[in-house]
Amino acid sequence: MQTRYRITLVVNFVSQSRIALVWLLRFTDIKKLFLVEKCLPNKDPPKNKHVKLVAVPSSVVVEGSSVTLFCNYDIYPESNYVRWTKDKMSFGKAKDKLKIDFQQTHRDDAGRYTCIVRSELGQAMASLQLIVLYAPNVSVSLLKNGSILCNASGVPIVYIFSRWEHLSEFGTHIRYLDGSNEGILNISSGVESVPYVNNGKYICTVKNGISDRLNNVNQTGYIFIQYQGRPFCLNVSVRSSANFDNEHMVTIKIAVEAISIPTYDTVEWLHGNKIIPSNHTRYKMVSSDTTIQTDIHGRVVLMSGYRFTLSFMASNNEDYGQYTMSVSNMNGTAVCRTNEELKRKYKCTQNPLTQKHQITLIP
Repeated sequence: MQTRYRITLVVNFVSQSRIALVWLLRFTDIKKLFLVEKCLPNKDPPKNKHVKLVAVPSSVVVEGSSVTLFCNYDIYPESNYVRWTKDKMSFGKAKDKLKIDFQQTHRDDAGRYTCIVRSELGQAMASLQLIVLYAPNVSVSLLKNGSILCNASGVPIVYIFSRWEHLSEFGTHIRYLDGSNEGILNISSGVESVPYVNNGKYICTVKNGISDRLNNVNQTGYIFIQYQGRPFCLNVSVRSSANFDNEHMVTIKIAVEAISIPTYDTVEWLHGNKIIPSNHTRYKMVSSDTTIQTDIHGRVVLMSGYRFTLSFMASNNEDYGQYTMSVSNMNGTAVCRTNEELKRKYKCTQNPLTQKHQITLIP
């Protein structure tokens, strides 16, 4: 008698990456049952959903902290090739690796990372944006309209600006100033003929909620401002003296302190309306750098300037009168003069150290 077989074909999808084909062979006399299972590979290429890119502990970290990027995948056949990119550029530091370790993150590590996994059937990928938070870098620039701008560059890009501080060129506090929410300070030129009162150091203070590596939340930047203008006379003084033995010969020294930005070009002294030649043998003219004490916005501060002196011996009435100095730069000229004309006027005093009498001229 001929043996008869019944073959039942059952197709079962046991996973996304394989198909199980099961032949169930059953004898009609049900004397023996056996199962044969054979796995056949999936011929479809891998999909992006089979690759996951994870940042531990987070994809948002503070600069200086550690983070690890893990590339996890589940594709068949097993991949033997992994490639990384950062901002679409090859990232060679992690070639053929399934993770990237950052022991101390830097702001330059921020970017979009992509893990590409390739098998013999194709490739799949996953991407992640790594964000590195850091306190802002601060710089200050001068705008065309004379205002100054506080440039902040940090992450997050939400900034809080504090009041500006105005210091003298030697670091003395002058005043605090309120700027805009965008970090712009409009500096009033004050009296146009005296722009120097606004010169000095301007400090901007800004924060974005992230501390730097020294745990400072507030970050600062500064700029030195030197507004140009014509020279400006600050102090004029006259000193005169004569020996008791020769009361007709009086030494007179006129000193003028002035500011000039840019540096002065010419200096002229006048007696009355006549210019005193610079090579005149009776007159000695000296120009030198100096530090001038003056009042700026209600504060007594020091400023860099120039001191001009004219020294001569007065022997007769013609040597007295009005003395004037003019100083010029590319922006204009300032005329500096004594408060009143020099007059021949003496008082006799005794020097307590030498016990000698001395005649002093009072201008």
